[in-house]
Order: sequence, then structure tokens, then C-alpha cells
Amino acid sequence: MDRKEDEAKTVTTSLPRHFGRNALSNYAGVGVSLILALGLTPIMVRGLGPEGYGVWGLATSAIQYFGLLQLGFGGAVVRYVAAEHERRDTRRLRSVVATAAFSLMVPAAFLLLISPGLAFLFPRIFDIPDSLVVPAMVVVVLMTIDLACSLPSDTFGTTLIGLQRYDLLNLTVAGTSLAQAVAWIVVIALGGGLIPLGVCLLGFSLIGQFSRYLLARRILGANVLKRRYFDRKLVWPLLSMSGWLAVHEVAATVIGQIDGSVVGIIAGVPQAAVYIVGLKLANLTSSLTSAVQAIFYPEASRLAAAGDHEGLRRTVFTGTRMSMAVAVPISVMLAVLAKPALDAWVGPGYSSAAVVVVYLSGGVVVTSMVGTIVAVLNGMGNVKLPAIFAVVEAGLNLPLSIALGLTIGFQGVALATLIAAFIVIFGLTLPYCCRVAQISMMDLISVVARAHLPPAIAAGCVGLLLVHGGVSGLLQVAAAGAAMLVTYATVLFVTGLSSAERSFVFDRVLPGRAN
Repeated sequence: MDRKEDEAKTVTTSLPRHFGRNALSNYAGVGVSLILALGLTPIMVRGLGPEGYGVWGLATSAIQYFGLLQLGFGGAVVRYVAAEHERRDTRRLRSVVATAAFSLMVPAAFLLLISPGLAFLFPRIFDIPDSLVVPAMVVVVLMTIDLACSLPSDTFGTTLIGLQRYDLLNLTVAGTSLAQAVAWIVVIALGGGLIPLGVCLLGFSLIGQFSRYLLARRILGANVLKRRYFDRKLVWPLLSMSGWLAVHEVAATVIGQIDGSVVGIIAGVPQAAVYIVGLKLANLTSSLTSAVQAIFYPEASRLAAAGDHEGLRRTVFTGTRMSMAVAVPISVMLAVLAKPALDAWVGPGYSSAAVVVVYLSGGVVVTSMVGTIVAVLNGMGNVKLPAIFAVVEAGLNLPLSIALGLTIGFQGVALATLIAAFIVIFGLTLPYCCRVAQISMMDLISVVARAHLPPAIAAGCVGLLLVHGGVSGLLQVAAAGAAMLVTYATVLFVTGLSSAERSFVFDRVLPGRAN
């Protein structure tokens, strides 16, 4: 086997098992979610009005914080399920799932008990208009019940992830999301408000959770919600890992979700609605990037259980390259087309969120440098220091968001996210992760920059020329975005792939091509 064939083989062998199936299903799921988000947002904005939509967005953001009561069990379940599945220990695998589900019923009960208090405090914290106080309180209760039910039942979704059955997970999520979206559109068309929207949210969410339970039960070959599968000896091993994962999740929540609340407190509900719209558009990049990164988590657990250290190292390098190949072009496209995209999507009243999209998209590019590496380390059980670094980033992000928000407005909150991410990731997280993965940080940065800087510049120039020439309406924005992505992919093919990788791509596209 010559060098080029060996390099091309390395590309395929460093990918996780069932990577193609899982990646396609993840992107299908993300695609459905994005289409629904892009389509539903203008409908809900116009149907509820700025204040009503602001209440809905703030309630969603506020209640999501209590998802931290999952205590990191989701990530721990993924690791242990993947490892026990690799070892073929079915009995222990079932015990892991049952122990996690029963343990999470405790915080779920606590959340149900405090739901009336949360509903009472919500309109007072965010200064909700009098006409929306009662609907806001009811929505908070409904969302709290939904979250309380999801805490233990999400164990079955993470079980599917640990078994690398993303296809089944995405099927249930996409199906319930579509049904929920149809119900919301009907509610808005009939003149309904916040309360019926909340009822639909709860009802379809419960259906989705039950469907994942049935799938996990079928694969595991037993109803794990029986007392005999609960194992007290597994509680501490799960908690010892999940505790640090919970710390990481708290930090990630502060970094990624608290901004809307900060804007709501500093600038008011209408400005929070503008910010949340910009945040939704910027989240396009993180959603598409996470769809790839997530696949490497259970794969790292499997490789660690098998003792394949060289496979872990290759997985880190391959996963990072793939993450950046997704994050950079989407971020460049959003940054350049932010204003015309917002104008075409929800109207000119929200175009001031364009700067938010630019800053947050830049932040996603920065975090994508470490997304796969952190996922691999977590899959190996190395969770402590990545969690501490995330806490440092959150500790820097929050005061910066408040300071810059008060100084330059809600755009400053997004700028704070970018600044904090850049400082911590390049100063702490990336050096540590590269050292553990036995990869040179400078080599990794050099490879990424050499591959992605030329196509980013080329795609950015194409986009700026198109915007300067006039881009308006969804079709023109989509066409401009497609032109930028094609430009990016063409240049990346030349600058970002080795000759062996280019030959590998040609052989896949043109299998009859002469060698």
C-alpha cells in the first residue's frame, strides 16, 4: 500500500462507527429543527407581537436553566452505556439506565413542587405587562411540568446516543417537533395566545419522551423501569462523573443562554425579543457543528473501553478538522448576510440584531476549535479540567455581558461572549486538551488556518460583493448564501485537503475513474 492509499485509509478508519448514518440523521434532525425555527419565528413574532414573543422567549430561556437539575447524568449515561455495550455487559447496561432514571426522579419532584413559586416570581423579575401576567404565569407552569417530566425520561434519549442510534433519536425528535409546529400554527391562525401554545408544547413533548422510552426498552430487551434494575453501587460512579459534567453544563448555560435574560433585565422585553431573534440565527452554526461533534462522544467512550489510544488521538484530529469545516463557512455566511437575512426573515425592525449574529458566529468558530476534543475527553472520563475552564469562561462572560450591555447596548452582550470565549479557549482549554490528546496546539492551529483562511476570505469577498449589489428577500439571501458556500467548498478542496484526500474524494464521486 503506497503513502496516498495509507493516508486515505486513515481518513476512513479514524471516523466513528456508523458515522455516515449518524451524521445524516443528525443533519436531518437539525434541518427539520432549523426549518421549523426559521418558519415559526416570524409567525409567532407577528401572531404574539413583540411583547408576547418576548414573554415566550424569556420563559423558555428562564425555565431551561432548571434543566441543570439533570445534574450531568445525561453525559454520564452516554459514556457508561457506550462502554458497557462495547463490553457486551447487558445486565450492567440496563442497571446504568435504570439507576440514572430513578435517581433523576428526585430533582423532577423538586421542580414540580417549586413550579408555583417560579410562576409567581417570573412576571415580577422581568416586569411583564399587566395584560400578559396571567398567561405568562400559566406558561411558566406548563414549561416547568414539561421539564420535570423530561429530567428522568431523557435518560432514554441519552441511552440511544450511547448505543449510537442517533437515527432513532432524531426520528422521534423530528416527528414530535413537526406535529408541535403544526399545532402552533393552527393556534396562531385561530387567534390563540401564550396558554394554548404552552399546552401544545407540553402535550407533544410528553409524546416524544414516551416514544424514546419505548425504543430504548425494545433495544435493551427489558423494561428497565423496574426496581430490580436499580443498583445503588452505580449511583456514586455516575455522580462522580456527572457532577463535573453538571458544572460544565451550568457554565455552558451561563455562556449560551443567559444573555437573553441579561438583555431583558438591562434593556427590557422588546430589546430581549430582538436579541433572541439574532441569537436564533447565530445558533444555526452551533447546531450544525454540534451535529458532527456529538458523534465523537460515544465513540470516544467505546475506544477508551477497548483501550485504543491511537484511535482516540486520530479521532481528535479528524473530528476537529470536520468541525471547523462546518463552523467556519456557515459563520462567514451568516456574518456577511446577517442584515439582509434578518430583514427578509422577520422584518426590518429586527435588523439591529445583525451585529449580535456577527459576534456570536465568531464565538462559535472559536469554540469549535475545542468542541470535538472536549467531547472526546469527556467520553474518556476526563471531565474535571474542561469543566473548570468552562466555569472560568462563564465567570468572565457574565460580568463582561453586564458591563458591555450597560455601556453599548444589547450588542455588547454578544461581544462579551466572543471576548470571553477567545481568551479562555486559546489561553486555557485548547493548550490543555492538545497536551492530553498528544497533539501540538500550534500544528493544529496551523493546519486549520492554512485550510480555512483562504476559503473564508474568498467566500467573504463573494458575499460582500453580492450584498453591495443588493440582496433582498429570502430567495436572494438563500442564493447568495449558496454562492458563498460553493466558493468556500471549492477553495477548501484545494487548500484544505491533502492530495491523498482529494484522490479519495474523486474515487468516491467517480468510482470508475482511472488511477
